[in-house]
Amino acid sequence: KKRGHSVRVAGYNSSYEYFKNKVKTYPLNPMLRFYEVGDKFNNFINILKNWSIFFRGFSNLFKLNNILDEFKPDIIISDWEPITLFFNKSVFMWNYDPEVVRITNLTGQMSFQRFGLGFVYGLIRLFNKKIIIPSFFKKGRDKNKIFIGPIVRIKPDKLDNEDKLMKKLKLDKKPIIVSIGGSNFGHKFVNRLYDVVDNYKDELFLVFDYK
Repeated sequence: KKRGHSVRVAGYNSSYEYFKNKVKTYPLNPMLRFYEVGDKFNNFINILKNWSIFFRGFSNLFKLNNILDEFKPDIIISDWEPITLFFNKSVFMWNYDPEVVRITNLTGQMSFQRFGLGFVYGLIRLFNKKIIIPSFFKKGRDKNKIFIGPIVRIKPDKLDNEDKLMKKLKLDKKPIIVSIGGSNFGHKFVNRLYDVVDNYKDELFLVFDYK
């Protein structure tokens, strides 16, 4: 947008909330949902709870088609959404190499996500689509993957040094930073921190979340 490009965003949940006041944003139906039973992740429960995913996907397909007819973009950048496979100008952008995740031994929620990733990745290869992957270590092309440099809002050499940041944040000592996602697991983890922080009274904890 800063370079003069027109941008439209379609999303749901946190992506919709993040972009809706920044660019023209369209709401979509939430796709894959994660449900916890107590403190544990149950694959069977999540399969049952996501039975309507195909109906939501077809609904999003029609919504996106109407947006594209109106906007006529030069390129469509998607993350996990397999419905964008049906559009000619679509590419995907992931923050990890799917080949690495496929061979990693994962359990619980991550195993469920790995199944979803493997399914979408198989479709991407079937449709001969490209995946853009920001990386610190790799650059160039590998089959249908395109590795680029990391996407950062501010380059490290443009940031204030540690002393200036400490003064700006009014911190007397280095904090312990806890960064979590938007799942209930993350929030439960933070709540459990309350049980142990008394043992670290000399430490300062800073918690970051998208909510």
